Amino acid sequence: MRVEKSFSGLESLREQWDAAAANLGGSIYMSFDWTRTWWEFYGAGKELRLFLFYLDGILASVVPLYIDRVGFKPLQLAVARLVGANIPPKAFNPPIHPDLADRIFQAILRQLFESDRCDIFSFGPVSDEHTAATALETVARSETKLVGKTHLLFEGVQSVFSLPRSLDDFFEAMDKDERKKRKYELRVLRRDQTVTEDVIADPLRLEEEFDGFARLHAQQWRGRGKLGHFGSWPRALEYNRALVKAMARLGRVRFVRILAGSDVISSQYAFVFGSAYFWELPARRVDQKWQRFSLGPAGFFALVDAAMKEGKTRVEGGLAHYDYKQKLNAREYRTRTIRVLGRCPGTRLRSALFLALRFCLLWLYLKICYARISPRLPPAFRAPLWPFWLRLDF
Repeated sequence: MRVEKSFSGLESLREQWDAAAANLGGSIYMSFDWTRTWWEFYGAGKELRLFLFYLDGILASVVPLYIDRVGFKPLQLAVARLVGANIPPKAFNPPIHPDLADRIFQAILRQLFESDRCDIFSFGPVSDEHTAATALETVARSETKLVGKTHLLFEGVQSVFSLPRSLDDFFEAMDKDERKKRKYELRVLRRDQTVTEDVIADPLRLEEEFDGFARLHAQQWRGRGKLGHFGSWPRALEYNRALVKAMARLGRVRFVRILAGSDVISSQYAFVFGSAYFWELPARRVDQKWQRFSLGPAGFFALVDAAMKEGKTRVEGGLAHYDYKQKLNAREYRTRTIRVLGRCPGTRLRSALFLALRFCLLWLYLKICYARISPRLPPAFRAPLWPFWLRLDF
């Protein structure tokens, strides 16, 4: 095991790191450039811990963590989390070799609770597909000298679309009435409008294309009186622009578009990694002319078609339950976070105090101020999610 405290000088590991992530079913959110970009934007004031595990001289597993020390002594709470948690939340699924999982988690727990004096190790969200996560529960409950308590939190679902060989086969797997409805909508769009589809993957065009996508996405949500993704998360626009720049060099960014003439009426923002498309965000025109054409599903089918033409076998559709995704063939996997509390004196008191604070802010800030009051304010007075609130969401 190697534990690195900085990304500096680790560029030579990119190929091995990403190969481990792809081979072990890890998400793009655990790739080298994704984690490094996130850290550049959101790592200030935190301590990095990159756990690198080698087998016969080859990088076999990677668990990128950071330690956030919240509050002030003597009530300061030290929380270790996955790099990326949780701006915004993802199903992270770190690349952990299943045959090494017990030893990996044992080494991580000892580093965090003995050397780094952490109070909590929050591992997640991870999908039920991530079988290595069960090893953390087993190891944590056996390490009685280090661990005081272990909580398993089921907090939502991840949508995954399995891809056949063709779009016709994808339609055939849908419910009969849903299939009939969606095919009719596509026929109406193509009959009444001259539309074309394309995929923007050229690194020289991607940064400009992202700016156009961000404008279209903002216009869509502005029509609903909301900020949209880039207005809801701290520094989200600049962060995603940096992600696109970093991933474009590796050929991992896609914008799947539907155009009417030269006008983009639908665009899907996605990343490619391993055998999957990672569907980040959709955007579409919402003015009266286009409302009857169901551009949302049409854009999704364009994304699925593009992924299958690249030989991909799945589209990862993000967190949270959506009825329309299930109707479009999504399979839902539960997501969980494993919260491990150390046995250090004072940990239980500090964690209880901060969890109580989080409960209060859940109602006073998130459910009342952010969800109810903020949408009624003029756009200039609305703000992204409060970073302190996000630090408490462990």
